Amino acid sequence: MHNLSMIAILEPFAENTQINKYKIQLNMDKAFFNKNGKIWIFWNEDMDCHIIEAEDQHITCSLEHIEVKDKFMISFIYAKCKDHIMRPLWDKLLQFSTNNTPWCTIGDFNVMTSTEEKQGGYNDHYLPGAINELRRIKYGRGWTKL
Repeated sequence: MHNLSMIAILEPFAENTQINKYKIQLNMDKAFFNKNGKIWIFWNEDMDCHIIEAEDQHITCSLEHIEVKDKFMISFIYAKCKDHIMRPLWDKLLQFSTNNTPWCTIGDFNVMTSTEEKQGGYNDHYLPGAINELRRIKYGRGWTKL
């Protein structure tokens, strides 16, 4: 069996009151959800997790694993679909990008980098402005696409 130290769930489609039930089922020690309940995170005691900020579109934490003493930051992202509603997220990510601490972002940015990524339906998630914001942040920090 896998020994996971941290799990994030985006858009859990469950009431926030159910988070402890999920924590037990996932065999995790701690749990947290953001303001609108769209991002849930779970972690075990082997992770020292401090919530830096939790907003509608992200949870950002400072982490340290008991076996690896190097601290790093992680932002779990569930971005809004509209460019003007994403703006506070981009501003916050840009602010975090100036920190010298290693930082990981993971999640759903709800943005396509090109129209070729979308098959069928509307291409309403192709937001050139959002792409430019993402590029501005990532190239300043040396991001790697996984």
